[in-house]
Amino acid sequence: MIGRILASIFCLVLIGALFFSGCSRQEATWSASVLPAGVPAEAPTSLSPSTTGATAEEPAALPALLTLDRAIDEALAASPELEQVKQRIQAASEQVKQAEALFYPRLVFTEDYGLTDQPGTAFMYILV
Repeated sequence: MIGRILASIFCLVLIGALFFSGCSRQEATWSASVLPAGVPAEAPTSLSPSTTGATAEEPAALPALLTLDRAIDEALAASPELEQVKQRIQAASEQVKQAEALFYPRLVFTEDYGLTDQPGTAFMYILV
């Protein structure tokens, strides 16, 4: 059951990573047929500080690219079920340790006290 949960989490992370991998920053060229009237066909390849509003000392902040590794890390960090799965795995491993402990030899110390006036019982107390 835990394997199925982990497999479903992995599939969700993979689907999310594939979905967001298409959101990376890439240069695109548009044909004149898909652009509205009055828009030039050539898009600028870089933005100057005057068009972004940033000064020459402060470059414009670019969004970070979402990679597969980063998407997996974010999905694992945001998953509330992952901590529950870890707790269940830890509890199961402790139960396995308890089951294995039944096969280990045990040393038991006991003490009994008995008072009798019958000789046969008194002799048995001496032997034990």
